[in-house]
Amino acid sequence: MNSRKLAIVFAVAVSVSGLAVGSVRTGADVRGILTSQGYLTVSNIQQDGDTWSAEATAPKTRQLVKVRIDAATGVVTPDDETAEKSPLDILQAIQAAGYTNVSAVRFIGGVWKANAISSTGHSVSLKLNPADGRVIEEKPQ
Repeated sequence: MNSRKLAIVFAVAVSVSGLAVGSVRTGADVRGILTSQGYLTVSNIQQDGDTWSAEATAPKTRQLVKVRIDAATGVVTPDDETAEKSPLDILQAIQAAGYTNVSAVRFIGGVWKANAISSTGHSVSLKLNPADGRVIEEKPQ
């Protein structure tokens, strides 16, 4: 199996498992993540800081959509700034994950972000999956 097929198989396996694909460094990484999730005709790939954007044909609707890809986690979200969860849903998900003193819950760049105190007592910045409120990144403040 050549390395490109192996990379696509790995990306599909990671995607199916629900884990983030991880560090997205190139346009080829973006294309691989999107195609592994069923997107077609990927184009107009651009990087803006820690977020990638692209246009692609959606797998279910077959319509051209704009998406964002988090460079650190590989999480793909629609670029329409439509969150699937409310701020209250996100607050509850963060608290259920063991965080306290949650503040600054906001939807930016296709993901939820918040500040909180971790279960070990450290101040952290969080990124959360917009679909299910799962913590996809935790960084010390």
